[in-house]
Amino acid sequence: MSTMSGYEVRIGAVPLPSKSVNDDVLVGAAAIALFLFGDKRLTRKVYYLAEERKIPVFRLGGLCARRSTLTTWLQRHEAEGANGNAPVVEKRQ
Repeated sequence: MSTMSGYEVRIGAVPLPSKSVNDDVLVGAAAIALFLFGDKRLTRKVYYLAEERKIPVFRLGGLCARRSTLTTWLQRHEAEGANGNAPVVEKRQ
């Protein structure tokens, strides 16, 4: 059992998680850029990566992503890089 705004919320017999989904969702390219790159001005980079399907995002009115999904995605890519399985990216000249 959980309370939200003074209301008791029940779904079957399973209590809702104490952490709100709202706490996990990043709304907007600026929020995603701040989370990934530490700079909310890098929104064009986020839009490009989203368009190329290089980052796990979804649209819900605007561009959104879950912190937990991005963290898992980053950890997976770090592990691939540590194992020598990371894709080779060539510099543009």
